[in-house]
Amino acid sequence: MMAVTDPSKGAKGITSFIVEKDFPGFILGKVERKMGLRGSHSAEIFFDNLEVPVENVLGKEGEGYVNVLKILSNGRAGLAARNLGSCIRLLEYCMEYAQQREQFGKPIFEQQAIQICWQR
Repeated sequence: MMAVTDPSKGAKGITSFIVEKDFPGFILGKVERKMGLRGSHSAEIFFDNLEVPVENVLGKEGEGYVNVLKILSNGRAGLAARNLGSCIRLLEYCMEYAQQREQFGKPIFEQQAIQICWQR
Protein backbone atom coordinates (compact mmCIF):
# COMPACT_ATOMS: atom_id res chain seq x y z
CA MET A 1 0.00 0.00 0.00
CA MET A 2 1.03 3.62 -0.38
CA ALA A 3 0.51 6.34 2.19
CA VAL A 4 1.37 10.00 2.46
CA THR A 5 3.97 10.15 5.23
CA ASP A 6 5.02 13.78 4.72
CA PRO A 7 2.43 16.00 2.99
CA SER A 8 4.87 18.93 2.77
CA LYS A 9 7.07 16.98 0.30
CA GLY A 10 4.35 16.32 -2.29
CA ALA A 11 5.12 13.20 -4.36
CA LYS A 12 8.36 12.66 -2.40
CA GLY A 13 6.29 12.33 0.77
CA ILE A 14 4.65 9.07 -0.28
CA THR A 15 5.95 5.80 1.18
CA SER A 16 5.24 2.17 0.24
CA PHE A 17 4.38 -0.40 2.88
CA ILE A 18 3.80 -4.14 3.00
CA VAL A 19 0.51 -4.73 4.81
CA GLU A 20 -0.18 -8.28 5.96
CA LYS A 21 -3.79 -9.43 5.88
CA ASP A 22 -3.56 -10.68 9.46
CA PHE A 23 -2.60 -7.24 10.86
CA PRO A 24 -5.16 -5.97 13.39
CA GLY A 25 -7.31 -3.38 11.64
CA PHE A 26 -7.02 -4.91 8.15
CA ILE A 27 -10.49 -5.65 6.78
CA LEU A 28 -11.08 -7.36 3.44
CA GLY A 29 -14.27 -6.34 1.65
CA LYS A 30 -16.27 -8.32 -0.86
CA VAL A 31 -14.28 -9.97 -3.67
CA GLU A 32 -15.80 -8.69 -6.91
CA ARG A 33 -16.90 -10.97 -9.75
CA LYS A 34 -15.33 -10.00 -13.07
CA MET A 35 -15.96 -10.99 -16.67
CA GLY A 36 -12.26 -11.44 -17.44
CA LEU A 37 -8.99 -11.92 -15.57
CA ARG A 38 -10.66 -14.20 -13.06
CA GLY A 39 -7.27 -15.18 -11.67
CA SER A 40 -6.69 -11.58 -10.62
CA HIS A 41 -8.99 -10.88 -7.69
CA SER A 42 -10.28 -7.40 -6.91
CA ALA A 43 -11.75 -6.37 -3.58
CA GLU A 44 -12.05 -3.32 -1.39
CA ILE A 45 -9.78 -3.21 1.63
CA PHE A 46 -10.38 -1.15 4.72
CA PHE A 47 -8.00 -0.01 7.44
CA ASP A 48 -9.42 0.56 10.91
CA ASN A 49 -6.66 2.00 13.15
CA LEU A 50 -4.16 -0.17 11.30
CA GLU A 51 -0.58 0.10 12.52
CA VAL A 52 2.25 -1.03 10.24
CA PRO A 53 5.66 -1.79 11.77
CA VAL A 54 8.65 0.17 10.46
CA GLU A 55 10.25 -3.04 9.13
CA ASN A 56 7.35 -3.24 6.64
CA VAL A 57 8.43 -0.09 4.79
CA LEU A 58 9.03 -1.16 1.20
CA GLY A 59 12.19 0.48 -0.09
CA LYS A 60 12.99 3.83 1.46
CA GLU A 61 10.66 6.36 3.00
CA GLY A 62 9.47 8.84 0.39
CA GLU A 63 10.03 6.52 -2.61
CA GLY A 64 6.44 5.32 -2.84
CA TYR A 65 5.60 7.44 -5.88
CA VAL A 66 8.56 5.97 -7.78
CA ASN A 67 7.34 2.49 -6.82
CA VAL A 68 3.88 3.28 -8.17
CA LEU A 69 5.29 4.44 -11.50
CA LYS A 70 7.34 1.23 -11.86
CA ILE A 71 4.31 -0.93 -11.06
CA LEU A 72 2.11 0.94 -13.54
CA SER A 73 4.76 0.74 -16.25
CA ASN A 74 5.07 -3.04 -15.93
CA GLY A 75 1.30 -3.45 -15.76
CA ARG A 76 0.73 -1.41 -18.90
CA ALA A 77 3.25 -3.47 -20.87
CA GLY A 78 1.58 -6.70 -19.76
CA LEU A 79 -1.88 -5.39 -20.61
CA ALA A 80 -0.72 -4.30 -24.08
CA ALA A 81 0.77 -7.75 -24.72
CA ARG A 82 -2.46 -9.51 -23.67
CA ASN A 83 -4.54 -7.21 -25.87
CA LEU A 84 -2.30 -7.75 -28.87
CA GLY A 85 -2.47 -11.52 -28.42
CA SER A 86 -6.26 -11.38 -28.13
CA CYS A 87 -6.52 -9.31 -31.32
CA ILE A 88 -4.34 -11.73 -33.26
CA ARG A 89 -6.47 -14.70 -32.14
CA LEU A 90 -9.68 -12.86 -32.97
CA LEU A 91 -8.38 -12.14 -36.47
CA GLU A 92 -7.56 -15.85 -36.87
CA TYR A 93 -11.12 -16.78 -35.86
CA CYS A 94 -12.51 -14.27 -38.36
CA MET A 95 -10.35 -15.67 -41.15
CA GLU A 96 -11.46 -19.24 -40.39
CA TYR A 97 -15.10 -18.18 -40.37
CA ALA A 98 -14.81 -16.15 -43.59
CA GLN A 99 -13.26 -19.13 -45.38
CA GLN A 100 -15.99 -21.55 -44.18
CA ARG A 101 -19.15 -19.40 -44.35
CA GLU A 102 -20.72 -19.47 -47.78
CA GLN A 103 -22.95 -16.83 -49.31
CA PHE A 104 -24.06 -16.61 -52.96
CA GLY A 105 -22.37 -19.93 -53.74
CA LYS A 106 -18.86 -19.20 -52.46
CA PRO A 107 -17.03 -18.52 -49.18
CA ILE A 108 -17.54 -14.95 -47.99
CA PHE A 109 -13.75 -14.50 -47.98
CA GLU A 110 -13.92 -14.59 -51.77
CA GLN A 111 -16.49 -11.78 -51.86
CA GLN A 112 -15.08 -8.46 -53.06
CA ALA A 113 -15.95 -6.47 -49.89
CA ILE A 114 -14.17 -8.98 -47.64
CA GLN A 115 -11.09 -9.09 -49.87
CA ILE A 116 -10.81 -5.28 -49.97
CA CYS A 117 -11.02 -5.06 -46.15
CA TRP A 118 -8.48 -7.85 -45.69
CA GLN A 119 -5.92 -6.22 -48.00
CA ARG A 120 -5.82 -3.00 -45.92
